[in-house]
Amino acid sequence: MVVISNGSAWCCKKIRTAVQGEVNTVHQNIEIPIEFEHASATLTVRFSQNRQIDDWRIVPEERQFSFSTPPYDTSKNYRETQLSIGKAPYELPATLTLPTRSKHQNVPVVILVHGSGPSDQDETFMSLKPFRDLASGLPSQGIAVLRYNKRTYEHTAKMSGESKINVDDETTDDAVLAVEAMAKQKSIDSRNIFILGHSQGGMMMPRILNQTPDKSVRGSILLAAPSRTLPELMLEQFAYLVSLNQLPKEQLGFFQQQFAILQDPSFSPAQPPKEFLLGTPYFWYDLAHWHPTEVAKSQDTPPLLLQGAR
Repeated sequence: MVVISNGSAWCCKKIRTAVQGEVNTVHQNIEIPIEFEHASATLTVRFSQNRQIDDWRIVPEERQFSFSTPPYDTSKNYRETQLSIGKAPYELPATLTLPTRSKHQNVPVVILVHGSGPSDQDETFMSLKPFRDLASGLPSQGIAVLRYNKRTYEHTAKMSGESKINVDDETTDDAVLAVEAMAKQKSIDSRNIFILGHSQGGMMMPRILNQTPDKSVRGSILLAAPSRTLPELMLEQFAYLVSLNQLPKEQLGFFQQQFAILQDPSFSPAQPPKEFLLGTPYFWYDLAHWHPTEVAKSQDTPPLLLQGAR
């Protein structure tokens, strides 16, 4: 058996016993551990509600990290409801966390929008689950939280087959759908819908607000949101990593060359030059030409900007 992933061929040595994975409102997941010549990985096959294979993803085996709940996570403060946002073919499983004390009243809600890359609804990274932390903490203050699996996480294979995917397909559209869903949700105060965007989610906030129905969002929260274009930010980050000897100079040079191609006035995502090697040209072109602060200047939805320290 040979598996093709990110353009590379992996020769399979052994397939282990499949086990039941997560079951959510969109998919039933079956996880299959696989051993290759030089690595191990888990193949997740996603079955739809009518038991048809709907998607799949393969992830190299990683070190297992333990998650510790924060001290303010008290289960008696909240109750969770599983639901879905959007519709086929990109319906997403979501969790609405409600304050237990709100059974007879409508409450404000904060919708959580992920940063870059495929993320589950907890925005899991190593031992960190920042969205899970927010969802367990805000209900103690009488605030509901909606979080959902990112489209590139729940529909990995289908999204990878989209040739014209842009940032709206990955981030913006689902945030807008989440706002629409919360406006109709029982127990939610539709006059008090807030959106929280982390990193790329915050960077896209002005566009999200432009695409939501007028006055449907009371305010926004931006966590570590870039104000510059993504290529500008990435080159600064990569240069810093090179200075620490944590990234080869050649890799920085590669991205400098690729971003220069993107900024060329003659660049067309419909017909990118053969020298463009980043893949998904519409996505990168969108990010390279998105200036969030210029759009935000014309908006009157109040933002709260929060930046973490080192």
